[in-house]
Amino acid sequence: MNNLLFRLKLLLSFLIDFIVINIIFSINKTEDILMYGPRYFFYFSIWILISYVFDRYYIEIEALDIDNFTYQIIQSFKSIFVFGFMILISNWILGNYVSRLFLIIFLGNLFIFSSFLQFLFNKIFQKSFVKPKYWIFIDNKNINILFKDKIFLKNQRLKIISIDDVENNANFLKNTYGIVVNDYDNLSSDLLEKLFELKKKGLKIYKLINWLKLYLKRYPPFLLKIDYFLELDFSIFNNELFIRIKRLADIFIGIFLLFLSSPLIIIFGILIYLEDNGPIFYSQIRSGYLGNKFIIWKLRSMRVDAEKKGIRWSSENDLRITKIGFIIRKFRIDELPQLCSVIKGDMSLIGPRPERPEIDDLLISKIPFYNMRYLMRPGLSGWAQVNYPYGASAEDSANKLSFDLYYISNFSILIDLIIFFRTLRLIFNAKGSKPLS
Repeated sequence: MNNLLFRLKLLLSFLIDFIVINIIFSINKTEDILMYGPRYFFYFSIWILISYVFDRYYIEIEALDIDNFTYQIIQSFKSIFVFGFMILISNWILGNYVSRLFLIIFLGNLFIFSSFLQFLFNKIFQKSFVKPKYWIFIDNKNINILFKDKIFLKNQRLKIISIDDVENNANFLKNTYGIVVNDYDNLSSDLLEKLFELKKKGLKIYKLINWLKLYLKRYPPFLLKIDYFLELDFSIFNNELFIRIKRLADIFIGIFLLFLSSPLIIIFGILIYLEDNGPIFYSQIRSGYLGNKFIIWKLRSMRVDAEKKGIRWSSENDLRITKIGFIIRKFRIDELPQLCSVIKGDMSLIGPRPERPEIDDLLISKIPFYNMRYLMRPGLSGWAQVNYPYGASAEDSANKLSFDLYYISNFSILIDLIIFFRTLRLIFNAKGSKPLS
């Protein structure tokens, strides 16, 4: 699904919940009006945020079935539970306590009506807006790289076609989103004229690099040329005000998150020790900003002798992972001690994930533009982490780099905020920690 349809679906999902909440309050007339004045907007915003974090608005629209409906119910139940808990806490702190009966009725109605309407909306949206159209690629000899990445393209329909096929297909305009061209310089004047005529008829024409930016939000390194990076504006990396804002955010948010998560670190630290009497933490050397080395600390999730046969990537059903390690990896709890590196300045909250120097040396020799990752401080989470599962191979590293290159090329405070909230969504739904098999 393209970005415009995605944003439309998200906006309409918000609107449905807004209408449902207002209908519930209209039906349940009571003096215990929870959402009055500023509180109305506060609680509605909290509900939207919780629903986002618990993935209620991200049901795949191309595969709606009973499994998706079950998923919608489960995520709605999680959202309702946390939302109700937050209402009780806020009313305990701020006063104006809401009666338990009203709260139960309100949350029950919200759960039933909102879950059903959101699923029904997904079905209607799928039938009305998602059409079997294609993106057509011309003069893209290496485009087969994209076709291998099925994990990214489940909502993108791609087709390689020649211009003659285009001219001979009467339904071309009706069945096509647009045409993607690798480089206009490689096309003949006749072909350019034909493309221009198609554009005048309303068809979208993109250069490959622009299509990747708009629709995939990633730059596969094997499809890029060095002249693209020559045209990039790197001035943002020298913007002192911007750098200070990001650094201050790292310090204050990092301290807050470390304080908030310290009970989890203590509890799981004790459990790690009790499981095998081994050390609670372990350290690794990682490559950071401009290739400088630094040490990170993590909660130990593998056996003490996990690397006695040498360094290797983690894999699915890795026998080196302990029972407690499986849990803390699933919810990213093992990464929490790295907040100390964020506060210290070796890392940032958001940025490309740091890799071990031994693995970096291997990847630099295999993947074009890999050194671009060093232009920014490494992050606790990044654009690759919220868009791609846990990587366990050189191919996975190349795919993750494609997202890192997009982040570096389009770096802003806004994308940092998007990554932050998407990270919360992954953590609360225990997604993205499982290596690709």
